[in-house]
Amino acid sequence: MFLLHMQSIPAKDTKYLRALRLFAAVTSFAGSLCVTILIARTLGPAQFGQYQFVQWFALLAVPFIGIGTSALSSRTLLSIPGYETPRIAAGIFRFLWHTHSYRSIIYLILCVLLVPALSQLPGTHLLFLPLLLATFAVPLVLLQRVVEMTLQSQSRIDLLILLHLIHLSILLLFVILIVLFLPIQLTTLLLAVVGSSFLALLIGYASIRRILPLHCVRQPDPLFKTELRQRVHVALWHTISDEIIWQPSALLLLQLLYWHTPTILAFYALSFLISSNLMRLIPVVLLNAVFPPLLRAFPVFCFTNTYEAFIKTSWLLAICGLPLLLCALLCSPLFVSSILGVGFLPLVLSLRIQLVAAYFGSVATLAVTHLSKQRHWTGQLRLGLGSAFLNIILVIPGTLLWGITGTALASSVAQSVAALGSLCICRHMLRVTARRDKQR
Repeated sequence: MFLLHMQSIPAKDTKYLRALRLFAAVTSFAGSLCVTILIARTLGPAQFGQYQFVQWFALLAVPFIGIGTSALSSRTLLSIPGYETPRIAAGIFRFLWHTHSYRSIIYLILCVLLVPALSQLPGTHLLFLPLLLATFAVPLVLLQRVVEMTLQSQSRIDLLILLHLIHLSILLLFVILIVLFLPIQLTTLLLAVVGSSFLALLIGYASIRRILPLHCVRQPDPLFKTELRQRVHVALWHTISDEIIWQPSALLLLQLLYWHTPTILAFYALSFLISSNLMRLIPVVLLNAVFPPLLRAFPVFCFTNTYEAFIKTSWLLAICGLPLLLCALLCSPLFVSSILGVGFLPLVLSLRIQLVAAYFGSVATLAVTHLSKQRHWTGQLRLGLGSAFLNIILVIPGTLLWGITGTALASSVAQSVAALGSLCICRHMLRVTARRDKQR
């Protein structure tokens, strides 16, 4: 989520902003976890596995059809100077809104034509109606990300947090109403997801109309539109490798092999969701709540240049994150049995494996953020392709031999390699830059 990557906001780092980042990260994590737990307990392991798969499969096309929807391209889009002028910012918003609307219509038409054929393919065992409903959430996700990027560009983090809280609250309310008054089915919960996204999008669009002069939009010229597309362009192979490494892409393999036991999908999806959310939460908490008073209390941790800051902060992330990792590894059975129920206990082993990868990913957060700002595409692309290839090599025999444990091992190894590689690349770049500065 964009709320968990607010280091790219072009604003002065004050206590107020740090508190906002911390509040956004904690509320996003807690709200998403509450909604996921409620849906999982309502559906049960089998139906929850199908629910997670159709949602992932439908949203798979979002990074490929959207402009600025990936983490890398969104940071680049937010750095465009045109956002400084409200009328030009309104023009960029209108351009992105129309572009995503046009692409969404084409996507929905293709889905209406292709989903019946996909559901009939032998070996896939896709559910027709749930998959069709999940595809209707894709346009809403695309347009909602346009709203989120615009709010970030205008430094309206308060509205962004409020919008996300409203979205989670509406979804939670819809799920509770379904549990109380309607038969619990996969289709009704997917309708709740689509309905909450639609209402949140309407509220977000209304907030944009209040802060930007959409009634007197200055349309970007064709040259600026071309430059805009070029600046946010991310290589296709980079997007594919990112989907393989940092998204639960192994759900497709598990669906093909274990379609008759969808509980396997639920266990892997839940372990992946919990670990990836913790990977985003831990750096935000440490950087905004723990490190500032620590740096004031111990001047030895202070730094004089960017290279030294990266080295010391990465070591602090590794040292402070290690007790949190050990606590999560020890408490995961208690958490699963008390919160999700004993029916989800088989996911504990895969969750522990994924938590190790989440630890390395959290330590590499600063490296990934710096590399994306510097647009060091060559090194990132090679690293991403190598990690994705490693994941593909390991996931097929691992899944066939050890089931979900082998799948979690393959994903964790690929994520750990990508994270450690990002640390090495960033360390080398900053050391070279520091040497050049000394020579000058």
